[in-house]
Amino acid sequence: MRSIDLTAQAKIRHAALERFASQGVAGSSLRAIAADADVSPALIVHHFGSKDGLREAVDDFVVEFVATVLDGFAEHGAGDDSVALFTRFAEQPAMIDYMSRSIVEGGTAGESLFDRLFELTLSEMDDMQASGLVRSDIDDSPMLAIYLLAADLGAMLLRGHAQRHLGIDLMSPEGLRRWARTGMDVLGSGLFTPPPTEETP
Repeated sequence: MRSIDLTAQAKIRHAALERFASQGVAGSSLRAIAADADVSPALIVHHFGSKDGLREAVDDFVVEFVATVLDGFAEHGAGDDSVALFTRFAEQPAMIDYMSRSIVEGGTAGESLFDRLFELTLSEMDDMQASGLVRSDIDDSPMLAIYLLAADLGAMLLRGHAQRHLGIDLMSPEGLRRWARTGMDVLGSGLFTPPPTEETP
């Protein structure tokens, strides 16, 4: 019986993610989500309590997915294995659309998701500093977390413009590979050349 309940919860959460991604949280009714999941609205209330509870479950899924990618990066470092991990986002197009829409629309839902992603990124960066994977002399961890979030969320938000110039979707497997490789190269090796040293007479 428990496995049936978990399957029903997963179906409902997936339907909610798809609906939230296409119409936003405010524009999605429990009745519409129930129809998408082929369940009754009462079953959604039974499992999640309310639409806010369902949104929190969707956010849990998003944050857990991102955490899995970041954990893999912490394990493998800036190598090909980590690049492959980032391509997993291409397996979740509705999640990408949901994150983009939620962040742009803002409000309580958008703020809640961003805050959770911020705390996750901050925690992961602290762990990577402690393990020696990230430079320990970066003393503004909150700004580092915001910088990294701005880069990755920006890629999601600007994917349409990027596609016009690159000819590929940034959130496709190939686009994510190129994005991850470029990001790791810049973050790992730096972008600017060192200033010339003055010769002493």
